Amino acid sequence: MKANAKRYKKEIPVKKAKISVNKAHSRNTYIEYTIKKDRNFRRLLTVICLVFIFSLSVKSYMSYNEIVKRENRLKELNDESYSLSLIRDDLNKKLEDTIDLSEIKRYAFENLGMRNADSDNIVEINVDR
Repeated sequence: MKANAKRYKKEIPVKKAKISVNKAHSRNTYIEYTIKKDRNFRRLLTVICLVFIFSLSVKSYMSYNEIVKRENRLKELNDESYSLSLIRDDLNKKLEDTIDLSEIKRYAFENLGMRNADSDNIVEINVDR
């Protein structure tokens, strides 16, 4: 068994950890590394913020265009409604002008047998409340 253990020890090299002799150098390297990491993080954060602001501006622009379209459509419908109401008023005026009450009265007396009310044609009803 011991022979096998020695054989395995020889085949597997042991790596030694590097120990920095100059602590100031390793501290400066660590500071530079963290500054670089911080700079990269700030760049990433800036890009994310810019993309977010751009997407919000695009969304706002699209919403604004939709609102403008709806306002224009509303103006068109209001104009159309106003013109239709003017046409309706003109037609009502023409209808009122074509109705002649004296002609209707003459037709009722001559053709339908209508007569003026006299005391024999009036019926009075007493309603108690």
